[in-house]
Amino acid sequence: MALKSNGLILESFWKQVDRIFGCRIISKAGASSLAKQNSSPENRLQLGVLESPQNFETLTVLDSQGCEKTKEKEIGLVSSNECKKHLSSSIENLTNVEETADASCIATTEVAKREDILSGDAVAESSPLECFLSERDNSQGEILPILDNQSCDTEIEFFVKWVGKSHIHNQWLKESDLKIRAKRKLDNYKFKHGSIPVNLVDEQWCRPQRFIARRQGCLDVPEVLVKWYGLPYDECTWERLDEPVIKAHQELIEKYDYFENAALKIDEEMSDEDQKCGDIRTLNEQPDYIKGGSLFPHQIEALNWLRKSWGRKRNVILADEMGLGKTISASAFMCSLYQEFKVSTPSLVLVPLSTMPNWMAEFSLWAPQVNVVEYHGSAKARATIRQYEWHATGNKLDRRSYKFNVLLTTYEMILADSSQLRSVPWEVLVVDEGHRLKNTESKLVQLLNTFSFSHRVLLTGTPLQNNVGEMHNLLKFLQLDAFPSQDAFEEKCSSLNT
Repeated sequence: MALKSNGLILESFWKQVDRIFGCRIISKAGASSLAKQNSSPENRLQLGVLESPQNFETLTVLDSQGCEKTKEKEIGLVSSNECKKHLSSSIENLTNVEETADASCIATTEVAKREDILSGDAVAESSPLECFLSERDNSQGEILPILDNQSCDTEIEFFVKWVGKSHIHNQWLKESDLKIRAKRKLDNYKFKHGSIPVNLVDEQWCRPQRFIARRQGCLDVPEVLVKWYGLPYDECTWERLDEPVIKAHQELIEKYDYFENAALKIDEEMSDEDQKCGDIRTLNEQPDYIKGGSLFPHQIEALNWLRKSWGRKRNVILADEMGLGKTISASAFMCSLYQEFKVSTPSLVLVPLSTMPNWMAEFSLWAPQVNVVEYHGSAKARATIRQYEWHATGNKLDRRSYKFNVLLTTYEMILADSSQLRSVPWEVLVVDEGHRLKNTESKLVQLLNTFSFSHRVLLTGTPLQNNVGEMHNLLKFLQLDAFPSQDAFEEKCSSLNT
């Protein structure tokens, strides 16, 4: 087993293989030097983001006159798209050299008809044959090598993620070692992907998105619990503060401390009295707490209207046409609540799952001071959110305040976790695609009516082409006391044209 210079174990049998995320072919001569390079954090990062060091292998090939010669070939990781590009050119080259190639280099004369071909760059007609062929047995699903490994002097390595470790700690393991550690996972990977050189790790999986907890780790070294871009909360991992990736994101540590202290401050200042905002002044220009760019005049008008409607406790529908920036207007409204009016209770924003990344991007751009948490994923991921994102870790006894300002979630999560979400005293409910609530008999509407909301806002980009009954249902969801009877509403508004 290999050890790092500081005595920490780099590779040992106590590590368990989680998943396999790639494959590469290297020369045996360069394997030992690559193992040393992979031990440094910098190279582990580089190998984890679709970039591999340049490697060379020595091949014995035939020249145009049938004589043996050696040639160094540069090899590295290629994407699946690049493999497809090389496939057609490789078949064409194989057809040209099939008549002169030696039997020791080609296992069959019908190799050009095989589907699974792994080759280097395209070569001219007079260039030598440089390829590695494999085929999938239809009955067993195994990858069978066609070219003798001894003639190529190469070996296959697989990119492995360890259980409980993030992708920045991924390592390359030889196939022989992986057969001992996780043979079934190796067989499953080869059945699905074969032995084509590829790296399946997304670059963003190695970028920290936010830190959600801190602790003193082994040897009293401080650690942070990291939420990674593109990965759910159940794949958060504890990382040492001296890790290069963590040291490069000091702003995330500062933001974590800011949100923690803000929650603790609310606990100290919170009173049982209802908040009194008084008269809300009209904004004639964009306030300083809204970052990210300049709002359009109609967005500032929408912001003023939302602020004053909240102050008057009047629930509303923001029904701008699509493309006019309702998401930005809503983000600016949320920022106004927590920066201008210092609201202490959180808000709930319901959006379709497909639009959640866009909502997060707009919040990060226009309202970076607002603590927005994405609430979705598996049951384990949601439990992690409630454990680390719900309350400040410094307050163990009296947790009246919530650390997050905005909980961004989907309609499905309301149905799945209504018991946990119902207990939160919500300040504002914002529903994107609000026309989905036009059916009062739906379970979603019935559950939302059991929640405690001080204010409700519906966003819709769809023209209000509903019939009078559906319009009544939307207004009844907003103001139950004002629209109790559908018959009375239809009689009063029967002359409306929709």
